[in-house]
Amino acid sequence: MSTSIKDFTQEEKDIILSFIDIIEKFKKEREGGVVTLAFEELKKETTPGQNTLIEKVLEVNPADYGINIDFLGIEPVPGNLVPIERQSYEWEGEKKQIATQYLPKQAYEAYMQMNKVLKKDTGSWLLVKSAYRSPAYQLLTFLYWLTKYNFNLKETLKHSTLPGYSEHGYPPGQAIDFMTKDGVI
Repeated sequence: MSTSIKDFTQEEKDIILSFIDIIEKFKKEREGGVVTLAFEELKKETTPGQNTLIEKVLEVNPADYGINIDFLGIEPVPGNLVPIERQSYEWEGEKKQIATQYLPKQAYEAYMQMNKVLKKDTGSWLLVKSAYRSPAYQLLTFLYWLTKYNFNLKETLKHSTLPGYSEHGYPPGQAIDFMTKDGVI
């Protein structure tokens, strides 16, 4: 069953804004490793009102807003995630650090093989800017962007997607956003 939301009530907007504090709390507790957050962990930290809002948002069908994208399913956090740590790049003369990214083992092995060949052929390699995102983290990311787009679902869906629709949370077809050590995406 899908839900089409025309407008959020002021109470719902306040609840959505409260998730920003939850994101910050998890970032501090997990040293930025929020991308592997499971729904069970999220629900332990949320109120009944927040949980009701989560369920309402998870029922949204992007097609109702003109966004035609396949539903891939909501998978549990895989147990074989490999961390990619200490990646850095140069941007406008400054050294920048990429937060720890995670890839399912099979995708990680393919990435390493690709980089080995790329390094041999070109002398360069690719960094992982964004990789696995758990469905719970994807939800928090979506709610964050919803606040930035003034609670406009259609506009938010043009720039971010819901859990179950993102290949970043779909290990069988894992999405990876790459960049170079020079900051080129």
